[in-house]
Amino acid sequence: MDRGHIQDISSSTTTQKPSINKIPYSTARLSHSVFNYSFPVTIGPKYLRLFFYPSTYTDGFNRYDASFTVISNGFTLLKDFNASLSADFEGVDTIYKEYIIYVGDDRRLDLSFIPSNGNSTNYAFINGIEVLSMPNDLYYTSPDDHGFSLVDTSYTQYSIQTNVALETDYRIRVGVQATESNIKDTNMLRNWNSNDTNYLRTPTSRDFISKDVTGTKNITVTPDYMAPKDLFRTSRDLGTNGTLNKLLNLTWEFPVDTGFYYLIRLHFCELDPMIKTQGDRVFIIYLQGCVAEDQADVLKWTDNQNGLAVHRNYAVFIPKSDDYYNNKNKKVNISLQMHPYSNSRETEFSDPFLNGLEIFKISDIDLDNLAGPNPDLIQDLNYPQVQEKKSKQRIGGMTIIEVIFEVVFGVMVISLVVFFVLRGKRETKEKKSKTTKESKSSTTSKWGPLSFSTTKSTKAHKIHLYHHIFAATFLSSRCVMPQITSMNYSLLALEDSAMCTKGTSTKV
Repeated sequence: MDRGHIQDISSSTTTQKPSINKIPYSTARLSHSVFNYSFPVTIGPKYLRLFFYPSTYTDGFNRYDASFTVISNGFTLLKDFNASLSADFEGVDTIYKEYIIYVGDDRRLDLSFIPSNGNSTNYAFINGIEVLSMPNDLYYTSPDDHGFSLVDTSYTQYSIQTNVALETDYRIRVGVQATESNIKDTNMLRNWNSNDTNYLRTPTSRDFISKDVTGTKNITVTPDYMAPKDLFRTSRDLGTNGTLNKLLNLTWEFPVDTGFYYLIRLHFCELDPMIKTQGDRVFIIYLQGCVAEDQADVLKWTDNQNGLAVHRNYAVFIPKSDDYYNNKNKKVNISLQMHPYSNSRETEFSDPFLNGLEIFKISDIDLDNLAGPNPDLIQDLNYPQVQEKKSKQRIGGMTIIEVIFEVVFGVMVISLVVFFVLRGKRETKEKKSKTTKESKSSTTSKWGPLSFSTTKSTKAHKIHLYHHIFAATFLSSRCVMPQITSMNYSLLALEDSAMCTKGTSTKV
């Protein structure tokens, strides 16, 4: 394992919040020109972790001028990356990026930091670098493995080959309060986010802490580097109300970049003493509205062994939408939904559950690209003022053009309603004045007053409940929408073997 604390061509921050770790964030390497690293490593897959603290540094390196591209072993990891914009958009002070790159026969992991074109003040920077070896089969598909399901209408097999790189988008421990400390992952030093509620869309779900929270029950993870044991001591499920469960989905949504394939790994461990044999708890797993597993049964996967951890891999493709090309929505959601198996005669319990999950972006195989777009500019007092056209002035979150459109549309709707109401009353009056012998069972239709239902809920949790109620259980089509509506930051000094070359770097 190589760890680098960038020092030799470095600068200190002009201000640093007390909550920010001094290592690796108190100093950075900065340059208006390209600079490179080359780490001698063994053949095989490597974790590459990059640490950024967008701040104003000494000698005139303004926080908002950091814009750069990062390339490693031919893969574009970041493209014209605006670190301050990304941090402000996410509401964080520091940015942590983790990649998985397979190193070949040259046995070197190379890194290039390239300032963006277009502005002479643009610069590249990095606060910390971490390189860590991993087992060959942790994420890459082994040669004797047939792969896993690509969840779409075709359900073909998919595999992760060594000619692609991965970016960790999410690694989450499920069913834990946000205030809880991170679990220890001594094998791989992975950072497991302990707050899945940011992505949860089922307000009636419950956090479930097993009776083994003290660690007295044996949990087996095979191989032991797949995930830390503490990941499986908590979970989230729908609860004990079987009737209500059948009307709901256990749902999460995760924003991701479009135009990429994604590896989704779900972690399970059955610890409930009431679940004793396969068939006791069966549920359905949906990804992007498609059935990923029509009969998920953890004890079936583990040959009836309680306490044995297991994971399942799936792949999905997120295409670029019209909104992306119109520069509107740069991200879309990966939807993960779980629903009780519909046949109660074949399963006793109706509460799907999950212990943890990981989501990885897979590099574009043609372009060797992992970079996504920068988020949209957030206007606040700290940003340089941007002159906007008058037509783009906003009222209540909408542009003037949008407001005018809404007003015109509203007037049209009201006019139509009034028209149909008056017409209905007139026809009713004419109908009464006629003395005909028409049968009361006549099927002739007529216009009448329109009826509107306005049962709105002002509480977000009710809206979510209605959104996910009545999950579709029709399996005749496998692709349906299932709804009607620390890490250790103590970085050491760079070893001599980790060579850095630079262009005309600014030495500070």
